[in-house]
Amino acid sequence: MKRTLYDALQARADFTDAQLKRCYERLIEYLDSPAAAEQPDRDAQQFAVREAWSVLGNPVTRAAYDERLRGAPPSREALALAGVGAGDETAGRMRWLLLGLVVLLAFGLWQGVRSFLHQSDRWAQGVSSEIEAKRREAASRIQMQERVGGAPQAESADARRQREYEAAMKAADTNEQAREAAADEDEPMSARDTALAEREAREQEAKRAEAQRAYEARRRLERDKAELERLQEENNTVMRLR
Repeated sequence: MKRTLYDALQARADFTDAQLKRCYERLIEYLDSPAAAEQPDRDAQQFAVREAWSVLGNPVTRAAYDERLRGAPPSREALALAGVGAGDETAGRMRWLLLGLVVLLAFGLWQGVRSFLHQSDRWAQGVSSEIEAKRREAASRIQMQERVGGAPQAESADARRQREYEAAMKAADTNEQAREAAADEDEPMSARDTALAEREAREQEAKRAEAQRAYEARRRLERDKAELERLQEENNTVMRLR
């Protein structure tokens, strides 16, 4: 059978407060006497007696202890008067309150992270769509230039256009020098020679203009290709971030 505080005082639960006090004083007096000095467990007995009296010597704490012995939970009034359980009840309420706050904070944080991820995904999709549109526009512009503008397709064609342009420029300069020399010599030219020279000058000018257009088209094509590669790289970067 489990020992109770009444057993430590060698008393019964139906003893009055005065009877409990006499039991306590009798035990303490005996344990402090020389007759109990040789007992090996005297210190433990003294501690148990004083511990039992600290509870049973107070009517309020004794009432709470008696209710616990009977198996009934101690009344709130007894616990409040005894100072037992009031702090635990307050601490329990504080723990529940803190737990509720933690749950609310966690839910708010989760909602914030979810909203941020959703906004990031929408932003990435928008950027990806914009880059894709620019890439398609650049590719379409390049195809149009290749079909209509007569842009060169290979390095050999570029070199040929460049040589034609330089040759036209050189021929134009030569004709200009020839006309200046003829003018300096004050030699009259026939109408046929004059028409021939003018026709050659127009042909050379047309060749020079065509070479210039081809050169500019090639430069535009190179710029569009570079822009297309840059847009493709940006699109790949955005897709990796997603």
